[in-house]
Amino acid sequence: MTSFGSEVAAAFFSAAAAVILLWIAIRRGFFIGCQGVKQPIARPTFLLVLGAFLIYFIVSLFTPPLFSKLLIKTGLNNSIELATWVNCLSGAATLGAFIIYAQIIYRPISQSIWRSSEKRDLKSDALIALTACIVSFPLVICIGQILEIILYLIFHTLQLPDQLVILFLKTTFGKPLYFFLATFSIIIFAPLIEEWLFRGFLQSYLRRYFNAPIAITLSSATFSLFHFSKEQGLGNIPIIGSLFILSYFLGFVYERQGSLFAPMILHATFNTLSIANLYFLGT
Repeated sequence: MTSFGSEVAAAFFSAAAAVILLWIAIRRGFFIGCQGVKQPIARPTFLLVLGAFLIYFIVSLFTPPLFSKLLIKTGLNNSIELATWVNCLSGAATLGAFIIYAQIIYRPISQSIWRSSEKRDLKSDALIALTACIVSFPLVICIGQILEIILYLIFHTLQLPDQLVILFLKTTFGKPLYFFLATFSIIIFAPLIEEWLFRGFLQSYLRRYFNAPIAITLSSATFSLFHFSKEQGLGNIPIIGSLFILSYFLGFVYERQGSLFAPMILHATFNTLSIANLYFLGT
């Protein structure tokens, strides 16, 4: 069992690392980079954003039962194996639906969602995304730890429920194929789908009416609350708090690069580090 003292010590070291990395990033001018990005004229309308979210919810609602029935007919009855396949296939179906949606909406809008600046390239996107991951990772961890400490001081418990995706991933430990499928969903499908929704559609739509900081804040709040789950109980508070910080960095690199590839790479890299941290360190 994690002690309160060790939790405070971990938060202290995370905070120290976060302060140092943020100071270096500020001194290097990392956070001064959005001004040179040409803002697109064509942005998603409210109906297009609504359509994107409806696609997500409809596919998420109807494909899991369908895939479950099909897989059970093949003789797959193990709950963990079934859940892993269903999650992976549902992610693929959602991504496929988004790709089709991108092909049928107004082409200039679709193109502006992916890349608003022709001067940016994938190498630049990857470099900025990796830099943002290094800067943000200790801060995201620190915020979660501080909120857990506050909850302990109020409710006197350090045993908070894990995020559902963490619980799901843990069930695949010791099962190589299903661990691979689960990590593939978390590292590939989740970043592609969520960045398309929250940065590509929602944040781009909000930029019709607000400046970058406000649009990023609103889309980040939506993104973090999107991960609320009743089963997580009080654990929702540190999860939502840390995800808000991560989402703000995702929104920032999207604005900075004018490219959806940048937050997708950052999101995938962050998820990869989180899985490695859980698998090797158990945290």
